Amino acid sequence: MLNITNNERLRSYASLFSASFFSRLLESNDPSLINCEIITYDKSLINKAFKTYMDYLIYVYNILVFNYRNEYIVKNTLINELLLKKYSTKNTVAFSEFKVGSSIADFVLFNGVSKVFEIKTELDSERRLESQLKNYMKLFQECYVVIPAKSIPKYLVSLAQGVGVISVVKSSKKMILKEILKPTPVETIDCDVLMESVKTAEYKNIVSNYCGHLPEMNSFNMYNVCKEIIRCMPARELRILFNNEMKKRQTNTALLYRFKKELRQLCLSMNVGIQQYNELILRLKEHINL
Repeated sequence: MLNITNNERLRSYASLFSASFFSRLLESNDPSLINCEIITYDKSLINKAFKTYMDYLIYVYNILVFNYRNEYIVKNTLINELLLKKYSTKNTVAFSEFKVGSSIADFVLFNGVSKVFEIKTELDSERRLESQLKNYMKLFQECYVVIPAKSIPKYLVSLAQGVGVISVVKSSKKMILKEILKPTPVETIDCDVLMESVKTAEYKNIVSNYCGHLPEMNSFNMYNVCKEIIRCMPARELRILFNNEMKKRQTNTALLYRFKKELRQLCLSMNVGIQQYNELILRLKEHINL
């Protein structure tokens, strides 16, 4: 493993794991960005450390794991080590970037319990963390912050009561997640935040499933009518109905185990299907052509 300390180079490597690059690769088979990286940093290693574009992405990914654990690397580790190994995808759905009121949660899971994960890497500040977590705890049953091992003392003194802590630890071969603090399950659910977080069809389904039918309403008062009914629901029942609706959302969670472990977060965020994935892999398996 190379001893990389150049942040500019590492940031450049990280740009390869972006939706914009992979969309361009899928739409027009344009590998210019990856070619630029190879020419700039690694041309001498062609046919030594890597031969194909896929080889190169794996090579870069491993460098990032040990030297530049940005949000992509941490999210991908949550998928590989938590979702696939602990929960499986049989009864769990995952979302990257999930709207929670006025905030966007980094990573969420829905199974029997709703879980939200806010990631703070070595590159992040904790400036907005308090308001983010406060918002998440109004909607989710379990709330976690995912932080580097060396940042634990700094975060523990300022975290709200009830928030769980997962530490990101670097081992000799991979990144490991360790639960440092268990979250306290939240029993209540905030109607206002829920209504801001779900789609129209979803809150109508929640009401219909609770009442047995949709009440009389029109396009002008539909939101307020549904909101008032949802506000009066018992929290336990509302949570179940909310979780069930989220598990209906279109997601490729069940396919993640079929994807390359380095690309799973990218595939999740882009909601890549099997046909798209196979096309992508065919292009990445091509020999590097500069």
